[in-house]
Amino acid sequence: MLLTAILAFVFVFGAPATEAQVVHSPGYCAVDIHVADDTGRPLAAPVELLGPDGQPVWKITADQSGLAWFCDFGFGTHRILVGRDTCNPVMIDNVRILYPHASAYYVTLNRCPAAPPEPVEGCGVVLRVRNTTGGAVPSAQVLLSSGDGSRTDSLGRTFLRVPLGTTETLNVSAPGYSEQEETLRCDKATARIERTVSLQLLDAPQNAPEPPCAVTVHTKNERGRPSGMVVDLLTWNNSPVSRVYGDRNGVARFCDIGPGEYKIRVGDDTCNAVEIRGVRDRYPEVSNYAVTLTTCREGSDVGGNACSLYFRVSSETGDPLPFVTVRRGNAPDGDLTDVYGRAYELLRYDQSATFTFSTEGYAAERVTVDCHDHPQRTQKVVLKRLKP
Repeated sequence: MLLTAILAFVFVFGAPATEAQVVHSPGYCAVDIHVADDTGRPLAAPVELLGPDGQPVWKITADQSGLAWFCDFGFGTHRILVGRDTCNPVMIDNVRILYPHASAYYVTLNRCPAAPPEPVEGCGVVLRVRNTTGGAVPSAQVLLSSGDGSRTDSLGRTFLRVPLGTTETLNVSAPGYSEQEETLRCDKATARIERTVSLQLLDAPQNAPEPPCAVTVHTKNERGRPSGMVVDLLTWNNSPVSRVYGDRNGVARFCDIGPGEYKIRVGDDTCNAVEIRGVRDRYPEVSNYAVTLTTCREGSDVGGNACSLYFRVSSETGDPLPFVTVRRGNAPDGDLTDVYGRAYELLRYDQSATFTFSTEGYAAERVTVDCHDHPQRTQKVVLKRLKP
């Protein structure tokens, strides 16, 4: 009988073709994904299952209730990508089949922020004003030779733009500090310049009101409770920038991240860490991201001292055959394949067994398998239709 061994096992399936239509069958579905926006409303977003090689296995669009599912996929660690072409797509790591249990993932796909006004052609500048010990100088006044000006925030930052083909001389001053001049040249359109100016302390600087941080991350679990998980800020190519932990309300903040594209990763090495892509500093606006982190479940796709056998039964034309009876050895009865033509068995290490596959209108097929060196095995079985 299928799944009657006393060993505790979890199974995964053989990989289907990419781009096929995913159908929710009345049988076992491995993974359900519930997608909502950051207000909690269901979202009909594109969802992909990526195989161990990073390539798409299945693609589907969540329905109007925000539900998507993947019933049938192969062995190994997979990932789920939600909203590939949106502003902030979400990636869930370490997705496995936990047969016979279904896994449910709750994904928050953040809405795109309002587009900033079209900038004047030129170079974006991040200017940081520091004292001689490296501390931030808040409320420093920055005057450009063109007449424009701004003040630094409590992190000692200000954001400027220098027109293409021009040179600007910056005069930087703050109460209690000596003045300093800095020259900036913009020779390339859309170039980004980061510059630090050091001021000599004369007296204690004035305090400035605390500005909002560049990025705020609100973390919760699938029950809606705050999650004080580790939150990492990474560059677009996965270099670490900063690490913080969510507070008692599940809130983590990154205040000074500079220009460029970043990623936010919540959960570190937990079983289903979540990654948000396309993160940018939108100064002076705050970028708020909501993250739902699914609680880990125990289990893996294989384990113990036996082999997991996965049979795929099809006709000669390749169509899956449901309701095929699968018998081990001389057993008088057996279990049936599901709507995908799938059947599962456990076989102890260093043993072999013969399985008989039979259904009305087809010739029975006998297959002998052993358990020696492949703990995960997928076996295709083809039944030939009987002649009338």
